[in-house]
Amino acid sequence: MRDYRERRSKQGVAESTINREQTAIITMFNKLAEWRRAGQIPRSILLPDGNPGRGVKKVNEDRFIRERLLSDEEYKNLWACADLRTRRIILAEMNLPLRLEDLKQLSKKNVNYKLGRLKGVQAKTGKEYSLPINEVIWELIRTASGERLLDFTGFEGRWKRTVKRAGLKGLQFRDLRRTAATALHDGGEKLRTISAMLGHGAVTTTIRYLGLKEENLTQAGELLASKYSAPLENGAKAVQSVPESVPTIRKNQPDENEESDRYID
Repeated sequence: MRDYRERRSKQGVAESTINREQTAIITMFNKLAEWRRAGQIPRSILLPDGNPGRGVKKVNEDRFIRERLLSDEEYKNLWACADLRTRRIILAEMNLPLRLEDLKQLSKKNVNYKLGRLKGVQAKTGKEYSLPINEVIWELIRTASGERLLDFTGFEGRWKRTVKRAGLKGLQFRDLRRTAATALHDGGEKLRTISAMLGHGAVTTTIRYLGLKEENLTQAGELLASKYSAPLENGAKAVQSVPESVPTIRKNQPDENEESDRYID
């Protein structure tokens, strides 16, 4: 596995991509071992004793995570500078935070009218998805000129021109997906719900994916203060102000009832 990583690195493959390939190799060998135990693979076919993908440390991907998010004003500006076809694609991404390849495949065959869901298979993972159709997506379905819901003809060039006109240098299309996911988080949606909408295999991936803003931390602190302020006793706070004179505890002489700091979590 180490040799494989080195070879792929020399080929110019990004380390984040090599990490994903290593994960795929680990998953593949786990599945082969499972099939062997179930008798679906003949014993004559030799497999490694251990999983070759394990034991080799992956590169920490924190530095690969993009933090670019669209502000409300930037979104309005992007919309104003986009042509009609690009606007439809932007609307779809902000309401169905799918990966670009999955958006390209959307057609009326994906629509489950009875359940009000868009159903399909993720191009990246091969896993099925089922996403709610809100009023914006219903309108896109209703106004689609053909079987495909969106027209991606010449999209790469149209997207670059839109970003340039809007003055949003460096903005990538995938930043819209992260912005939509962060909006769900800020709106109070549960991480499992957001993870399902994004098609992530684990909530931990979603946590790393979401953009964390300074106001999130401020709001979190205010929420805790409102919920866990000092309880009232007979109309007065149970915790009074700190007295001016506080006994001094001599160093290296902990209180008899004080537990060792090795238990502090």
